[in-house]
Order: sequence, then structure tokens, then C-alpha cells
Amino acid sequence: MSKEFPSHPIQLIEVNTKKIDAEKFEGEIKNDKININFEPDISYESIDNQNFYINFKVKITTEPQELFRIIIELTGKCLTEEEDYNIEKFAQDYGTGIMWPYARELVSNITQRFGFPALVLPTLRVGKK
Repeated sequence: MSKEFPSHPIQLIEVNTKKIDAEKFEGEIKNDKININFEPDISYESIDNQNFYINFKVKITTEPQELFRIIIELTGKCLTEEEDYNIEKFAQDYGTGIMWPYARELVSNITQRFGFPALVLPTLRVGKK
């Protein structure tokens, strides 16, 4: 017996990497007290009343020891069949949650290739709390 899952009125149909800027600095991890700083930014671009892009950018740095800097920019193309859907509210409320898994994978891969243990970014809670 198969179960049908209801789909959301907005669907992510394509994700593209717009930019990856990653730099490893000299030095090794000197202690276990490294803080990871995240600076996410979300915006959207409307194509028409049914198609839009979610633009996601995240900058990741370390302190107090500067080990690496990673800036990732992703674009997700979305489609909705509802003409009067509030695209701006959707992008602001859910855009980070939709794009975050793609950024997580890239950050994990990049930090591992830098020779560090793979940095697995935390999952995020989005929407209603």
C-alpha cells in the first residue's frame, strides 16, 4: 500500500551554485575551542507571478584562530501554481531552510579537502516555533 504525500504549492525545481570562495589559512588547529561564525543572507528575485529565484549566501569564518573562510552563494529556482502566493514572505520564512542543506554539503566537503575534520553545519529550525 503506497501513501500519497501532499506537496507544497511551491516547489524547488533547480539549485545552482553561483559562487564558492574558500581560503585555508596557515596553521593547524591549536585547541578544541574554535568558534564558527555564520552569516547567512536570503533574498528573492521574481521572474513572473509563478516563477522566482531564492538567492542564498552564507559566509563562514573561525575565531579566535583564523583557520579558513568560506563564502557560498546558491540560487534556487522555484515554481508555484498559485498566482497570488506571497513569494516574498515564503522566501524570507523558508528560503534559508530550503537552501541550507545544499550549503551544508559544500561546507563539509570543502573543510575536509582543507585537511580538517568535515564541518557538518547544524540543522535549522524554520517556520513556526
